[in-house]
Amino acid sequence: MHKSRLEFGVASALSQGARQYQEDAIRVWYPDGTETGNGLRTVVLAVLSDGMGGHVSGEVASKLVCDHSLQHFLTMPGDAEDKIKSVLDAANESLANAIQSNAKLSGMGCTMVAAYFDNEGVRWASVGDSSLLLFRSGQLYRLNDNHSFGALLDKQATANLITYDEAHNNPNRHSLRSALTGGPIAISDIVHTPQSVLPGDWVIIASDGLDTLTGDEIATAIGNTSAGTPTELTRSLLDQVARKALPTQDNTSVVAVRVHARKTAVLRSDGQNQARNGIEATSDRDRDSKVIASMIRGTLIGGVKNKMPAAPTVVIRRPARSPATARRAGLGTLATLFMVLVLVSAVFFIFFFDMLTARISGGADGYRIERAPSR
Repeated sequence: MHKSRLEFGVASALSQGARQYQEDAIRVWYPDGTETGNGLRTVVLAVLSDGMGGHVSGEVASKLVCDHSLQHFLTMPGDAEDKIKSVLDAANESLANAIQSNAKLSGMGCTMVAAYFDNEGVRWASVGDSSLLLFRSGQLYRLNDNHSFGALLDKQATANLITYDEAHNNPNRHSLRSALTGGPIAISDIVHTPQSVLPGDWVIIASDGLDTLTGDEIATAIGNTSAGTPTELTRSLLDQVARKALPTQDNTSVVAVRVHARKTAVLRSDGQNQARNGIEATSDRDRDSKVIASMIRGTLIGGVKNKMPAAPTVVIRRPARSPATARRAGLGTLATLFMVLVLVSAVFFIFFFDMLTARISGGADGYRIERAPSR
């Protein structure tokens, strides 16, 4: 029987930053029977939410949305595609019900990213500015849309509608154009056709607290930890955010998912099954080729910036010579020049002598001396 080709390692971590309370929440879920050993899974659902609305209500919103998203996947009939399509509405309805039950929660809201991983790749539903990132071959891509005013301002600056200074200094830069609030969802990003992932890829889900780091810094951190575990990567990212020491550092939450290749297993009871195994192996290679050639639907936001050390310059030094050695070398050079001059002079003398001899011989043999006739 042919098993899943991909499996996933996952870890999550949160940091309170410089805030007085934690409004981020994370939930990670694995269906029963998906463990393959070494802590890896063939199916993973990760949900991250960044709450807003102040102490208590922001924390309530993020936890409520994460919990109801998991409940939605556990109880709703249908496949992953159907659940991804409806998970935002289910989570938003849970906020509406909570606000209706407790007026003190009025005004709360949150962002949300729900990402579902299986053998086909990653599907997601998101709203707000929390990010879904893909790291592949040293490049970092943002897969999901950013529903902040800052992202809109950056697009306007790229189109030369405003300056980059105006974009980065706008007081509404960190405001959201869409969020889950229990009311109508203004903008959402739902991708139910999976983005292909490859063994060696990293997928990062994070709240906007990670935006303290640039895309290049995030990519470099992932590249430097690429041989490590998801737990090591989440710690590395949070440590780098902490080292920035921003006095207004927001809560930061991170989920790191590492994609692994899993060896296929095929039952071989006879020659026919062995032949089938060869066909399936060929099919796997064909599918791999198609996956590698597939487009990444996302925006390139950074790359690994590790500088390779320059190759050392090899300098060949001659050993220093003593004054006496230098004098002997100078006399030797003069002697050589003198000998060359003597040889050149000798050759010239021989050549000149041969020419003179030839001319004299030609005068004796080649001319007649006639006498004047006698009278």
